[in-house]
Amino acid sequence: MKKLALAIIMAFTFSFISCNEDVNELNEASTDLRLATPEVKTNIGTYKGVFTTLDSEYRGIVEVEIRDTENNNSVTKSFHTATIEMQTGDIAFATSRDIVSAGQLTNNISFSSDEVTFVFSVNGDGSNPVISNVIYNDTTSDIIIAKHTTRAPVTGLNGSYNCIGCNVSQKTFNFVIANDGTGNQTYTTQVNFNGQTYSNGAGYQNNCAADINEPTLTFCNAFSGISSGTNVGFEINGDPNKTVTWDGEINYNNEAAGGGNDCTSIIGNWNFTNLNNPAQNKSGVFTSDNTNSCLTELVFEGFGGATQSYTTSIPEFVTGNGYFIKTNGDDIVSRNVQLNGIIADYFFAAQDIDANGDPLPVYLTFENINVSSYNTIYFSAEFAEDDDGLNEDWDNPDYVHVDYSFDGGITWTTFFAIENDGSTYNSAPFIDTNLDGIGDGQEITDTFEYFKASFDASTASTVSIRITFNLDAKDEDIAIDNVVIRGKN
Repeated sequence: MKKLALAIIMAFTFSFISCNEDVNELNEASTDLRLATPEVKTNIGTYKGVFTTLDSEYRGIVEVEIRDTENNNSVTKSFHTATIEMQTGDIAFATSRDIVSAGQLTNNISFSSDEVTFVFSVNGDGSNPVISNVIYNDTTSDIIIAKHTTRAPVTGLNGSYNCIGCNVSQKTFNFVIANDGTGNQTYTTQVNFNGQTYSNGAGYQNNCAADINEPTLTFCNAFSGISSGTNVGFEINGDPNKTVTWDGEINYNNEAAGGGNDCTSIIGNWNFTNLNNPAQNKSGVFTSDNTNSCLTELVFEGFGGATQSYTTSIPEFVTGNGYFIKTNGDDIVSRNVQLNGIIADYFFAAQDIDANGDPLPVYLTFENINVSSYNTIYFSAEFAEDDDGLNEDWDNPDYVHVDYSFDGGITWTTFFAIENDGSTYNSAPFIDTNLDGIGDGQEITDTFEYFKASFDASTASTVSIRITFNLDAKDEDIAIDNVVIRGKN
């Protein structure tokens, strides 16, 4: 089975069984659970999913084993087990001794321990499993699960999101995928939002491909909604005018099972839209927990905080038609710049940069990042450009590059580039897929969109990454947001 990627879940704690006999039985049963081949089209077998408390304090991975207790005389198979692996790495357990028959409707069997209780139901063929009435340490909680089989393996991913400008702590954003993670497919989310848990969120992944520098990692685009219809992940209280959407990246290890390198991670942006009251619109960033992540975050820059992780080669400015500045758009509104998909308020924008008398190119740099523990470095960011319709203005000398330099050196190597299409004058900006100075890939539009590139850093102790700007006229512009630099060891 290939290992997938995605992310997000909340953990709760199941207590150990009180008597020694039950503990021994449970440990033996857990061993059987790991070794057993999951059954297909029956209520008997393994179910996997995610958990969260309503307050988002705990999130975790859930695994439930249902046995044919009516027709099994084995002591170790005379009860059902549930395990939770929390985001802290702790593992807890719970059991049920209710009678279950293979192929029959399983209705409201009760799991319990000193810390948690819940009720489990499932159809006789293993479809529509439901866990309800979840209470953990007197706290209302939620679990979503799916039947896990060799034909349709289930993976739960745990993570959280922030709400920019909301003055609230990280909240749960979990995923459950009922497939092997390879290629286009759908998934379900579990999200705590505004005091409620929404466990019916819909999403999908596509455009999966192995990374050129780390071929054991596969990267997929992740979106809310369904690929052939709406982009809505879920509605708030069933109101179609109040919706949550998201987009991001999932990555996972694609080696054969048993290789010891199983990992998953996800990162992206979310938006809450209230069509009745746009002043209530919110946004932020979601990311998987670090417990089993393929990549380690080294730098995140959303351009909205009081502190910043970058330096610029010239002072930020706005003058005439030109600007080079961290902005919420107010500074450049008179330039008629129109951009879509802005996460939170702030981003970095540039246009006609030599209008202030500074020579080009100019730089925005993330300096001296410790990469001694990593072999490959990943740079990602969202890019947009004020679309001028049929009157695009990027000329052949215009470009935006992203470069790296090792260990304080003065040699810079470009590994990501945006160029015009090779015309002498007036084209749209495009990704330069082979770094030959000609934009031949995806067009940069007026909607912020995520792009990623990587490079080998196995010989370096530190790396500096700079964004190089060479834009020298009105309407030759670029906007950048949510820069993330990550490492893979």
